[in-house]
Amino acid sequence: MYTLALPPNIPLTIDNIPQIVSEINFLDVAKTVKETTLEIFATDESASVQATMYNTAQKALERCAPIKEISYSYPNKHYM
Repeated sequence: MYTLALPPNIPLTIDNIPQIVSEINFLDVAKTVKETTLEIFATDESASVQATMYNTAQKALERCAPIKEISYSYPNKHYM
């Protein structure tokens, strides 16, 4: 889950949505987060899943300026 920082100069109203979309490309943000998540999860060699989640969040924040905060939660399932 992530939260975006909306443009401070545009009030959040139904009528202003086209202006907000012109400032923030929501599809690019979603694509970047998805690609970053898959990349880091597949290639990170950290000691724990918590470290992998942290590394993934850090990389997503670096790559996508509109993201204000991000969090991950993975299922707690173990298979042998």
